[in-house]
This record gives sequence, structure tokens and C-alpha cells, in this order.
Amino acid sequence: MEKNPDLIKRGDWDVSFKTTGLGLVDSVKPDLKYTLDDIKAGSTGKLILGERFVGLTGTIKVVVRQITTEMLQAVMPWYPSLTPPLNADLYAAAGPLVLHPSYLPASDVTQDQTLVKAVPISAYNLARDGEKDDAFEVTFNIYPDRASLLAAEPVLTYGRVGAPTA
Repeated sequence: MEKNPDLIKRGDWDVSFKTTGLGLVDSVKPDLKYTLDDIKAGSTGKLILGERFVGLTGTIKVVVRQITTEMLQAVMPWYPSLTPPLNADLYAAAGPLVLHPSYLPASDVTQDQTLVKAVPISAYNLARDGEKDDAFEVTFNIYPDRASLLAAEPVLTYGRVGAPTA
């Protein structure tokens, strides 16, 4: 790769959940981790021979600055209730969470990070003191796409970088 300082970027993410853009945001903090299982053999004792990928866990935290009814309805699928129904499978509220680099035009999705099944899990904790601008931190849990796991040829799918494949 050619060394090119013009490719060094300082940017932010534009964030959308399902079909709703979340507007101006302060920060987006992905905290995703691979779940791995050790590969061992009895004849090698405690020696770890490698690791197998078995899943992805984590959260993405987004600090939203534009607090609107539309945004609240998107990130609180049980709106206007403050809580989801008792014993509800929150996966039912899952949808695509798309992080798009703010320095790219909307038509350039080559660096978009799409998590196909994200669920907002934040209670409505919006502190207001009359001095600081409003900011609402929304935490999203990520899950595998259940439909792709149950297909005739199961595939473990959490998301992708770039344009959707056909």
C-alpha cells in the first residue's frame, strides 16, 4: 500500500436505526468482542492449540443530541411506555443499526458498518439541568440474525462492512 497522508481521517459516524436517522450525535462507541472457544487435545495437556470463533458479543453506545419524538420512538420501540412488556423477547424490536462515516457522501456506503440485528436497551435517562445541552445515551445490544441461523444452510450473520451483498 502506498503511504498517503491524505487518507488520514478524523471523522464521526452518522447513525441510523431501522429507517430513522438519529441526527446529530456526540459520540459512537462500539465495544464488540469475539467469543472464542479454545481448541485442545487431551494428548497435549493444557496446551491451547488454537481458538474457534463461536460468536460476537457487545454493545454500541451512541450519545444522541437531537432529542425528538421520532428519535425516541425509534430507540424506544415500546414508546410511549417507559419499559418493554414484561418477559418480552427484545429481539422482536431488533433492526439494522448503520454507522456511516460522516465525511463520506451518503451514496458511498463502502465503509458503512451495518449490524443487522441491534436492539436499543436504554431506559429513558435524560438528565436536564438548564445549563448543559440535552444528550441521551442509547445503548444497543447486537445479536445474530436468527433467520440466517435457521435457514436450510445455516450462516452466522451479525453484520457487514460496506454495501449489502445480493
